[in-house]
Amino acid sequence: MVAGEWVPVVRCRNVSGGMPPRLAFAAWLRERGIDWMPFAADEVVINPMRVQESDGRMGCVVEFCVLATALRRLGLHPDQTPG
Repeated sequence: MVAGEWVPVVRCRNVSGGMPPRLAFAAWLRERGIDWMPFAADEVVINPMRVQESDGRMGCVVEFCVLATALRRLGLHPDQTPG
C-alpha cells in the first residue's frame, strides 16, 4: 500500500437489491464529471467492514478510499464527506 493520507470518498451498504459498491464509486466519479477511472490501482483502497444492523444482524459496508494527492491532481478537495 502506498503511504499517504487516505480519504474515504464513498461509503455504501452492500445489500441485496442495493447499488453494488463498484457502481456507487462510478456514480461518485460521474457526479464530478469523470466518466473514466482516473486513479491508478495503488491510489484506491477498498475496505469492506462488518457492521451490526438495527435488527441485530450483521451487515457489510464497503468504503472506497483514495489518496489525497490523487484527488488534488484532479482538482478535487480531499476534505469532502463520503457519499
